[in-house]
Amino acid sequence: MRLLLSVMALALAGCALETALPPADDLSREPDYRAIVGNTIGSIVGDTSKAGVMEISGPRRVDAFKGPAWLVCLKSNIYALPRYYAAFIQNERVVESRLAVVLDQCEGQPYTLFNDWMQKTAPPERKPAERDRR
Repeated sequence: MRLLLSVMALALAGCALETALPPADDLSREPDYRAIVGNTIGSIVGDTSKAGVMEISGPRRVDAFKGPAWLVCLKSNIYALPRYYAAFIQNERVVESRLAVVLDQCEGQPYTLFNDWMQKTAPPERKPAERDRR
């Protein structure tokens, strides 16, 4: 009787666990990673005013702690040595980010300039009024 109850409890717990976990990203199509990272840059690198010029790598499929994800690396050259960040994207949002570790292989990635995020966080440029020009 105890064995039967234990098996039933495990089966019910497995069903509950299956519905509690969010669906994993199927990784069938590449996300708009530049926009996704640009919208959450503050949570990835911290103080954006100290980020400097950023570079971004293309997305790569990886098995992360939270399941299959896209890994995008960021590179900041504001310090004497470059600083690398890893951002993991699932279901069109960043689910985890951190300073990159050796396993992320961010140092060996090709990068392109990434200023998209600056346009969202920088204040609009003020045009001088007519009377200021005189």
